[in-house]
Amino acid sequence: MVTVGDLPLKEASLASLAYTVTVVPHASHLFKGTLRENLLMADPQATDHDLWEALARCRADAFVCELGGLDAQIHEDGSNLSGGQRQRIALARALLHNTSIYIFDEATSNVNVESEEAISEAIHELARTKTVIMIAHRLSAVKEADRIYVMDQGKVAEEGTHGELIAEGGQYAHLWETQAALEAITAQKDNTAHVHSSNESVAEPPASAEPFAAEASATPIAENTSSPTRPAASQDHPVPPTRRYSHWSVMKGLIGMVRPLVGYMLLAVGLGVLGFVAAIFLTVFGMYALMDTAGFSLGLGATVALALVGVCGIVRGPLRYGEQICNHYLAFKILALVRDRVFAALRKLAPAKLEGRDKGDLISLITSDIELLEVFYAHTISPVLIAFIVSIGMVIYLGTFSIQLALLALVSYLAIGALMPLLASKASKDSGRTLREGLASINAFVLDSLRGLRETLQFNQTSQRKSELVKRMDVHAATERKLKGKTALFSALTSALILALDFLMIACAGQMVASGSLSTGAALVAITAFMSSFGPVVAVANLGSTLQQTIASGARVLELLDETPQTEEIAQGAKLDSFTGASAYHVDFSYERTPILQNVDLAIEPGSIVQIAGRSGSGKSTLCKLLLRFWDTTRGVIEVSDFDIRQIETKSLRAHESYLAQDTHLFTGTLAENILIAKPHATQKELEAACEKAALTEFIARLPKGLETPVGELGDTLSGGECQRIGLARMFLCDAPFMLLDEPTSNLDSLNEASILQAIKEGRGERTVLLVSHRISTASIADRVVTVENGRVS
Repeated sequence: MVTVGDLPLKEASLASLAYTVTVVPHASHLFKGTLRENLLMADPQATDHDLWEALARCRADAFVCELGGLDAQIHEDGSNLSGGQRQRIALARALLHNTSIYIFDEATSNVNVESEEAISEAIHELARTKTVIMIAHRLSAVKEADRIYVMDQGKVAEEGTHGELIAEGGQYAHLWETQAALEAITAQKDNTAHVHSSNESVAEPPASAEPFAAEASATPIAENTSSPTRPAASQDHPVPPTRRYSHWSVMKGLIGMVRPLVGYMLLAVGLGVLGFVAAIFLTVFGMYALMDTAGFSLGLGATVALALVGVCGIVRGPLRYGEQICNHYLAFKILALVRDRVFAALRKLAPAKLEGRDKGDLISLITSDIELLEVFYAHTISPVLIAFIVSIGMVIYLGTFSIQLALLALVSYLAIGALMPLLASKASKDSGRTLREGLASINAFVLDSLRGLRETLQFNQTSQRKSELVKRMDVHAATERKLKGKTALFSALTSALILALDFLMIACAGQMVASGSLSTGAALVAITAFMSSFGPVVAVANLGSTLQQTIASGARVLELLDETPQTEEIAQGAKLDSFTGASAYHVDFSYERTPILQNVDLAIEPGSIVQIAGRSGSGKSTLCKLLLRFWDTTRGVIEVSDFDIRQIETKSLRAHESYLAQDTHLFTGTLAENILIAKPHATQKELEAACEKAALTEFIARLPKGLETPVGELGDTLSGGECQRIGLARMFLCDAPFMLLDEPTSNLDSLNEASILQAIKEGRGERTVLLVSHRISTASIADRVVTVENGRVS
């Protein structure tokens, strides 16, 4: 039984636990908003002095100043921060919570040695007045603990102080000795080697370096790119925003997508025209029969007229049904095409252009915005064409009775089918766009809240998040009511105008009968035809305000399709036969005029293992992403296998490089399916070999279904170390000749770390490895250690 104080845990309320226990997981969630808002979740009454003090205790105050202070914007899940920066902000937030018990789960996994020492000191100071539980793989973090418990397969294997456990010579002692051995090997090596612009470490820049540098520096950094280490900064020359489409350009763009299925559209229009003609002349032929029976012969006998009534009554249903089938077939085929194009665009924009985008906004665009285009393709294009053709036909038909009546009909059709939609659209203004963006904002907020549910409960912020959601929904509902109110108003005005035009037609026809220029029978038939002919133009009139949301959704889709990738894919470039090394020559990289890397020179020899070290946010991950061509340099040249990276075919470059990010993303599916993403057609033997290299074999053996065990969404059912090893298994299975690993062992214990480092070391010569790591132990297998500090390599 677990107790908190003298109270069984099961009997404690969630609210009381939130005020008593603070849990800091290895991957804490940061919400979209300002840094101040994220910190105040823990203590809404905290002053700025309190916030800065908590940041200073976690060695976070310096980089927060660089970000712009407490009001710096944090992207969803802290995507504009490095892993170490996110971790330190989460720790500062936890320290502000001021509870009796603190549980730190891998609190220092992503921070450098200096920050680790400062954080450990802050935690030890906290332990003087609070109860502190530390879950750690780094044994140095728990060395001073009053009591250490060693867990093995869900059970306590050992317990005692550091000295007692070392003396026992058990599992803890083995872990400690392994970690010490790794660090001892590192200490013996010359890990102070630096990269200079000497002939020994850096090759001479190619002749093409300067022209490319000039070209790159003249190219502004795209607005929506999210820096991995710093947020957007102000700049002297703002980047032009993404193109905003006008209503007409949106409709032109959407209509352009119909081209592959234009035959179905023409068929739908033809069936629609015939269907409306049948519906109109159903009453017209009825009037012909009535007039013939009453003695007002108009050249069409009652028998023939009634037969035509029957024909119209029979065919109008199938014709209407055929039109709807064609329209919806066209619509859903085009929606499938649009989705395919959107996913292709997202693939090209990833990762640079998507890192700062709200995931909820993207989900809203991919789902509801695209789905809403069905209104345009099924209920707009064909109805407009049908209304135009039917109106022209009716004007010609009424012209056979009287030119004046035909002109009145023409004006009436224009008023209902053109003027009213334009007035409705003008009245709605940007309400449709506001409504769609508001819905996307709500979706993003809900997704952010769901992913941060653990933190919301931890800091007892459920009521605040609920209030914010209700506020956003109220604003959205108000906009929707306003738009629907205008829709109802113009619908009523359209009905009133039709009624007025009907009376006007009756008056005009009556005056012509009185003057003798039109017979009574002809007038009655003309009036009947006119009053029955508003169906097509009414359908167009009703689109006026309802079409606003569809146009807004279309604009959002077209803007995404129109967005330029940060780096254009190279389809006809150099193909790499093998990997013969990578180099950087005088490389600068800036994000919105904020320097991230400056004058970087680096040579990575084939078959070598190079470690990149440095403080959190110093530009290590950025350097990796330049070598992967997720971004292009602002100045200088990156070369892979002696080719400028901007001249290499993208597909070939991806085949020769593999990248393990700090946060391993796991998909819903089985463990095997998640690993096989790296090589879908791998054999069972290759899969098992990759798992063994990633130290997953024992873990898999303990699972009820082995490799076929389902993995929860985002890997929520697994520990940070297990997720990380699955990511490493992907890397070993892919077996690309150039592997870039960003903090590959940050969440691992010393035994698993030693096993994985040994697997990487055994691949020396066959593959080239670039290791980004804070851990001293990783330097034990590195041929060379490169330090990045304030954007410069030394």
